[in-house]
Amino acid sequence: MPFCRDCGKEVMEEWNLCPFCGSELSNSENNGGDSQSTSNSGIDFTDSAMSGDIHHTIINNDVEAVTNAVLIALDRLGVVNSEPSVNAPAELVPPEMAALSVGEGVDYYSPTNNRWLDACEVIAVNDDGTYDVTVPKTGQIETKYGVVIGDSPGTIRPAIPLFSEGDRVLGNWRNAGSFYMGTIVDINSDGTYDIQYDDGDAELKVDQSRIFHAPQFDVGDRVFANWKAHGYYFPGHIGAIHPDHTMRIDYDDGDVEDDVPLSRIRIIPDDDTQMQDYAESLSEAEKEILDAFRVFDPDESGTISAAELFRILTAIGDDPIDVDEVHELFNELGISMEAELDYRQLAKWLVSH
Repeated sequence: MPFCRDCGKEVMEEWNLCPFCGSELSNSENNGGDSQSTSNSGIDFTDSAMSGDIHHTIINNDVEAVTNAVLIALDRLGVVNSEPSVNAPAELVPPEMAALSVGEGVDYYSPTNNRWLDACEVIAVNDDGTYDVTVPKTGQIETKYGVVIGDSPGTIRPAIPLFSEGDRVLGNWRNAGSFYMGTIVDINSDGTYDIQYDDGDAELKVDQSRIFHAPQFDVGDRVFANWKAHGYYFPGHIGAIHPDHTMRIDYDDGDVEDDVPLSRIRIIPDDDTQMQDYAESLSEAEKEILDAFRVFDPDESGTISAAELFRILTAIGDDPIDVDEVHELFNELGISMEAELDYRQLAKWLVSH
């Protein structure tokens, strides 16, 4: 096996650059004296490198593209994986459900009719927080005892809607669990709401159980943000609020992400010590990784070369990865040893797994 003339390390015959010192290898070193050499100057991928959709479109030393391709490589090497290991804390503000009073009008969700009945009235407030209500039926009035406020059959709700037209809300789109920012545009006679979402979609007859008041944010607020919508939440501060209700997030690690929708942001309450501690521990863990990378970034550019990462993976640590395995994968993904990658993004992935 040939050696690098500058650092003396063993290198593969097909390598154009030494991954240990970054020096260019001569033809005799990297392909056994053959005067024809091939250069891998970019990254082969198209559409979505994060999803592993790798093809043969060249992107010349694009830091974002290089970083994405490296993350795929680390995933396949088992250094990281694509499944989040920590459930991010979520903070949604439910509509206020004030206690009801005797004589107050309510709606009753009839299990028999499977719909809300109006013109009902609270006739008693019980010590356990339940209510007795009258429910008008055809030709008679029934009394329901010990009912609670809710959205399921056999429960009651205030006759006055909890939301008003124009309210800014987060709606659970089609009850699928994903919340999107929107505005209440109409209140229907059955107590449901029509929502116009900020992305242009609309949803009609949305039950109030799927709607939450939009949290109020200010510049400087401490938050978690779903980084690039990958499902991993990282702490930071709101750096700017835009007219379209998106925000710029200044992450604790110095990374910045702009145009982040409200649905990807979670407030960190000042009085929630558990969430505060979680944010600090996450930042500290990421800082340790960043400090390790900064050793190889004396210019503080925020990037390191793929060659340097190659050396870290194959020559540093208690359990280095096989050189041939890393080189084969880097070559397959078209990762040039000269390419630069954003190690702040890499640190986020490492701390999330």
